[in-house]
Amino acid sequence: MDVAESGAPDPERVRDPAGFVAAMQALKDRSGLTYRELTSRAEAVGDVLPRSTVANMLGRTTLPREELVAAFVRAAGRSRANSTRGCGYARS
Repeated sequence: MDVAESGAPDPERVRDPAGFVAAMQALKDRSGLTYRELTSRAEAVGDVLPRSTVANMLGRTTLPREELVAAFVRAAGRSRANSTRGCGYARS
C-alpha cells in the first residue's frame, strides 16, 4: 500500500476496494485504538459504529458504506470536516 511522506496511509493512491480496506486497516493500526475504543470515540461525537461493524469492514474486500467509512475515519482521529474528503472514497 502506498503511504504519504508522513508515513500515514494514502487512500488517494488506492486503486481497488481491497486496497481501500487495507488503507483503513493501516489507519486503525496507526491510531493504536482497539475496536472498543473506536466505537466509544464514534459514540462520543454522535456516530454509530459497532465493534462488529468495524471488524466486518476491515475483513472484507469490497467497499463499506460511505457513512461507515466517515464514522470510522472520524473515530480514528481525523476531523469531522475532513472525514471523507481526501479519503479517495468512490464507489464503482
